[in-house]
Amino acid sequence: MRMVRKNQAGNWQAIPTNKFPRIARELSKGPEWEDPALIEKLKNPQDGSILFRNNKNTILTERTGFVFTRFDNEYPNQSPIQARQINTIMGLSPDVEKLCHISQLTPQEKVDYRLMYRDIRHKQIAIDLPAGCRLHILGPDDHKKILPLELQYQKEEVLLPGHTLPVQALSLRLKKSLHSQAGIAIMHRDAIVAKAHTNAQGLRCCQIGGVYTIKEYRGRGMAKAAMQALMQYCSQHFDLCSLFVKPHNY
Repeated sequence: MRMVRKNQAGNWQAIPTNKFPRIARELSKGPEWEDPALIEKLKNPQDGSILFRNNKNTILTERTGFVFTRFDNEYPNQSPIQARQINTIMGLSPDVEKLCHISQLTPQEKVDYRLMYRDIRHKQIAIDLPAGCRLHILGPDDHKKILPLELQYQKEEVLLPGHTLPVQALSLRLKKSLHSQAGIAIMHRDAIVAKAHTNAQGLRCCQIGGVYTIKEYRGRGMAKAAMQALMQYCSQHFDLCSLFVKPHNY
């Protein structure tokens, strides 16, 4: 175990990995729906993850250059990480902008989302399943069936202009997700036509993502039914669910 040490950038402290779960519990006290992904990362830290804290402000960096940020107190004037160490920043807009400022980083690309959340604890959520369709709980054996929908979702909703779809990396990430996350598919004539799944699970809140319907079945309530079924399933384990939505889908 390494000692908590003061970082040279102001009074940021690098926190030992064995203290990550305690920080996760602290952050979950509210409002957790803002960043269940950060809390999940603290619950299950990856090799190479580094957590910095400064008077209840939080920055988590991963070996890949992915950074999660949450500022709960007065913004510091200095960053514990340098711009060259950052690939992607996840967080609320004011927090992301502040981290860019104190890290002297000019973003090359920016994607805006709307954050929505819902209380699902002890709720009986009605599922408006379209006629002729059935629900299917996704699991590891569904990788080959669900991969084409996931790739199309990534291409339409996530991939930035000028970038190439990393098929192999997305396939591996999907395989891992099917082991650790909750997912619902809508089946019609034994084919998956829509899906929704969690992409992060905090302590009290799960984050929903990857909501997608193939073009031939859009406008029939498929995604709505998948979302309703997923929220009903998650209500057995979580109090809240959140969802990031692009403005054109809001």
